Amino acid sequence: MNRQSKLKATQISAFVDGLILQRRDRERDEECLDNDGEFKELRALIEEIRDVRIDAPTAFQEELLTRLPKMDAVERRVPKSRWRSALGSLFRSVQCAETALRRAAMAAAPSAVVVVFAVAVLVVSRSIWDTPLASAAEVLSRSDAALAKLVHPGQLLYRRWKVTSTTVDPSGATTRRTVRMIHEWMDGGNFDRVAGRWYSSDDRLQIGYATVGKDTDLRPNVYFSPGVYSEPRGVLNIEPTVAEFRQAIQQFPTSEQSALQVYLDRQQIYEPIIGEVRKNRAIIETPHYGVSALPRIVLSLDRGGSLNGSPVYGVRVVDPAWIDFNWRSGGPPLVRLARLETVRFIDRDSYLSVKTEETLRFEDGRQRFTTRELVETKAVSPSESPLDPFKLEIPAGTPVQRQSAVQQLTGVADAFRRLPAFTAFLEHTQTHH
Repeated sequence: MNRQSKLKATQISAFVDGLILQRRDRERDEECLDNDGEFKELRALIEEIRDVRIDAPTAFQEELLTRLPKMDAVERRVPKSRWRSALGSLFRSVQCAETALRRAAMAAAPSAVVVVFAVAVLVVSRSIWDTPLASAAEVLSRSDAALAKLVHPGQLLYRRWKVTSTTVDPSGATTRRTVRMIHEWMDGGNFDRVAGRWYSSDDRLQIGYATVGKDTDLRPNVYFSPGVYSEPRGVLNIEPTVAEFRQAIQQFPTSEQSALQVYLDRQQIYEPIIGEVRKNRAIIETPHYGVSALPRIVLSLDRGGSLNGSPVYGVRVVDPAWIDFNWRSGGPPLVRLARLETVRFIDRDSYLSVKTEETLRFEDGRQRFTTRELVETKAVSPSESPLDPFKLEIPAGTPVQRQSAVQQLTGVADAFRRLPAFTAFLEHTQTHH
């Protein structure tokens, strides 16, 4: 077997592994361990096939070459997804090869199964690998690009979400359920300039967010209304800039710096719209496994599904080391470690996010289920907005807390030290359920 054929066989090995990885993601096996016996058997099979040399009889070659153009013509007439088309070609080629082999009566073949599969691989590998199959990373990239195209300089991108959240204690009893509306804005001239407002179901302002400053020197300001997060008088938190966070990492031990750097790349701290885009970039472009002690983020794609009658992609992201903040006026925020599973539903035509479902599981066994449904998205001029989203109306007498990058990252580092115990806890509970 020549070098090109061996390369194609290796590609098919990766292709088959990909199918099993996708199935395991759907079954919520986020580990996808490389030492799994199923993977070993598949790889051993491919290795065996690569060294098999088969001289096909003339009758087999002639019949196969005659039937393949007919199969291609049928494929062109029948509309279907590229994914199904590629798999269909593979399975039909296997059937074609099997029929031809039977007719050729190859009694000396080393193994009927191996021969049929090897021939089908060599015949259709080019068509499969030349077929641009969608991936979760590709869908996220297109989603970011579609979002950016909605707004231009001089405009604001506006989105409104209905958010429903339910908290369940370790025994399974519901302890809290909230419904709120979230309004988000992004400046079309500077995507890092963003703002947001959270309102309760009775239209009471809970949280106001705005980046304050010019150009790249933007500082998040977050206002919490009285009563939110147990703040009796409310609080205005003045947050560190991205540059200040990066500089603060240098003050931590070398053994902790890589994990903190990955944490900042993943953009755990809430930022309207742009935070979603930055995290997508980090998931797609940044190696998350092997560069720090943090477990990798698992990304998968469910190609089927519809929402409100429209076809959607379901992009599933599992982060085993999610950080949850509880901001306070009396000091740095409380930091909790959790496992976050997010499913983003992205419209297949527009590539815009239309819904997200989140499941958070905390160290104490509590769980929080949150659904975000897109109500409205559009580009508006600043004059069309009923308020200036970048100007927070702060009541007189509201405490002001200037948050320290070092204090916040100290809480993150402490949480990461608890990660081994948290991982063991999750494994123990999954084993007993």
